[in-house]
Amino acid sequence: MENNKIKIAIVEDNPGDAVIIKKLLEEEDFLIDHFPDLESALNTFENVHYDIALIDLGLPGCVGAEAPMMIINEFPLLPIIVFTGSDNPRIIKQVLSIGAQDYLIKGKFEGDTLIRSIRYSIERKKISEELYKQKAFAENIIDTAHAIVTILDENSNIVSVNKYFEDLSGFQTNEIKGKNWIDLFVPFEIKSVVSQVINDAFDEHLKQGFTNPIKKRNGDLVFIEWHYSLLQYDNHDKFALLSIGQDISKRKQAEDELNENAELLKKTQKIAHIGSWIYDYKFNRLIWSDEVYSIFGLAPNEIKISYDTMMDFIVEEDRVEFDRAYKFAVNNDKPFEFYHKIKSRDGSEKFLHQKAELEKDGSGKIARIIGTVHDITEQKELEDELRQSQKMEAVGLLAGGVAHDFNNLLMVILCNCDILLSRSKKDDPGNEDILEIRKSAQRAGELTRQLLTFSRKQILRPQIIDLNLVVNDLEKMIGRLISEKIDLVTVLDPDLGTVKADRGQMDQVILNLVVNSRDAMPAGGKLTIETKSVQLDNEYMKIHSEVKSGNYIMLAVTDTGIGIKKDVIKKIFEPFYTTKTAGKGTGLGLSTVYGIVKQSDGYVYCYSEPGKGTAFKIYFPLTNDEFVPESELKEIEDLSSHGEKIVIIDDEKSISDVITKMLKKEGYEVFEAENFDDIQRYYKEQKIDLLITDVVMPEMNGDEIGLKLLDEYPDTKIIYMSGYTESGIMDFSLLNKNKVYIQKPFTKQTLLQNIRNILNN
Repeated sequence: MENNKIKIAIVEDNPGDAVIIKKLLEEEDFLIDHFPDLESALNTFENVHYDIALIDLGLPGCVGAEAPMMIINEFPLLPIIVFTGSDNPRIIKQVLSIGAQDYLIKGKFEGDTLIRSIRYSIERKKISEELYKQKAFAENIIDTAHAIVTILDENSNIVSVNKYFEDLSGFQTNEIKGKNWIDLFVPFEIKSVVSQVINDAFDEHLKQGFTNPIKKRNGDLVFIEWHYSLLQYDNHDKFALLSIGQDISKRKQAEDELNENAELLKKTQKIAHIGSWIYDYKFNRLIWSDEVYSIFGLAPNEIKISYDTMMDFIVEEDRVEFDRAYKFAVNNDKPFEFYHKIKSRDGSEKFLHQKAELEKDGSGKIARIIGTVHDITEQKELEDELRQSQKMEAVGLLAGGVAHDFNNLLMVILCNCDILLSRSKKDDPGNEDILEIRKSAQRAGELTRQLLTFSRKQILRPQIIDLNLVVNDLEKMIGRLISEKIDLVTVLDPDLGTVKADRGQMDQVILNLVVNSRDAMPAGGKLTIETKSVQLDNEYMKIHSEVKSGNYIMLAVTDTGIGIKKDVIKKIFEPFYTTKTAGKGTGLGLSTVYGIVKQSDGYVYCYSEPGKGTAFKIYFPLTNDEFVPESELKEIEDLSSHGEKIVIIDDEKSISDVITKMLKKEGYEVFEAENFDDIQRYYKEQKIDLLITDVVMPEMNGDEIGLKLLDEYPDTKIIYMSGYTESGIMDFSLLNKNKVYIQKPFTKQTLLQNIRNILNN
């Protein structure tokens, strides 16, 4: 059929040549049309399909290869054979380079040659068309694929990239083709790594799944996961690297966030001392977080863990109850919660709070148990410390109240002893009994003063003190207190600051601690007294909640004695608590230290282990105040009255009576007052030289009486007295030569000395 015949177009301006060509083809059943010029041929090609075109290279108006080039540009699917009268290699190369299927030199080919060339050209064009379609199809797939496709040569120069990469990077192919991939897209810090990966790929050591960031045109980084393949071209003489990359930036971000969240959870668990665990019922598997391992004193995954493993760590006294509570929760579908102790790998005991909840599957069976382990050791210790502090406060209030009332009784006893002695003759045999009563009352007064010190009801006479000087001044006395078997070592900070405290009480603190250490080293040892400037920060406050952060002076007394048990340390500052045998101690030494330190706004802590000695560390707030020397009480020989008039007021009638008796016997004119109105009346009626007032009274305290009286009589002289003094009742910083304080119980001699001192100025 005609439709199956090969249809040929001959474009030849020479009619004779056209006839020759037709004659050469007459043996074949071809359909042949002749076009004398290029224009008529192009017009026809737009409407008529030809299987091949035979074109003369020298058509009118065309130079060189213009004619075939025009046909190829407009009809790229039409195969062409070029006729030329020249065998110049340059012309032949040019003809083939523009896309001609073959060339024939006029006058040098036969009919068979022409027919064979026509058939081959048509076949090659069909193959070329198919390849073109396949190439277009492949390029379309590559360009529409949601993946990067790049081809690099052996020097990492860009051969080609797909459209997806253009859109992703912001670069067009014509901008980057031939440029170095590493220089253009790889961040500086990983250039050497990526270069090595590409080199390895060319050596066929392909690293599939390699990930690295690349730089976009705007400077942003995207993370690409690469897969590589080697390509061969130029007759297998050269290689290129085909790289297919997937943008995993979102996945990388999600992985980074997941890792950050995991790391954050790990850190927060460590900070909060809370670990987590999961027990998988289906696989009978228990999983601990790193913090649980840490709480138990183990490295992560150090041992194979199980329920029995955990039970082995729980202390024996808690083990049975823990097991019972856990199994009850599981069997009854209840949340689990339990407080217990463990002994960790290093032997230390820890307090834990465990909580857990059950999760069920679709069939209602337990799928897993999720739990937490909270190390509350620090919290428990702080709670114990708080309870101990509250207990000490309560004991202090009780001790202070008892001491106050007891002092009033001792006051009456002592003063009456003095009155009896003043009335009796020197050789009276009953004087010895009176003196013994007096001596016992004075010893009892010492005990009450220690109780008042513990309860912080003792009057302070604070001054600026260098603790180094205090230690140096006491060194000789300490040497006499301790045995020759004990070595005394002092380590004093040369740059030590000053503290504001009562000098006498500081002596008492050091000596009490020294005696305590001496008794702990009966066979000898080493006693160290140390001073140091320190800063207590928030970390220290975590251990000792009552501490305020700031700069302190530390006074430490350390011995190498027998040490103190942990359960005993909690009680050592309580009054009358002692581990010494009967008659060896009152149990007030350390309680006195505690009271003095607390009253001076300081802190005292004991660190000890049996057989390893004991260290007492005391912290006093650092002060920059200037030293103001305290005036001393002047000893006066003549204690008799010079005709002065004294008003006395005390809510304990027995005390005011006995003081009145003593003073009248010395020649003083004494008036007893029951309230402030009485005092005002006495002062209006006559010239009063001195007021003696108790501090703590039910209606108006002594400080208030003194302040009111001073408003009316500014030159008034006052002696305040009390069994104890609470902060806030009076301002002791206002004491001076016209206003003094004496502690009950006092002797007749002490009272008379103070009276003459204040009256004589």
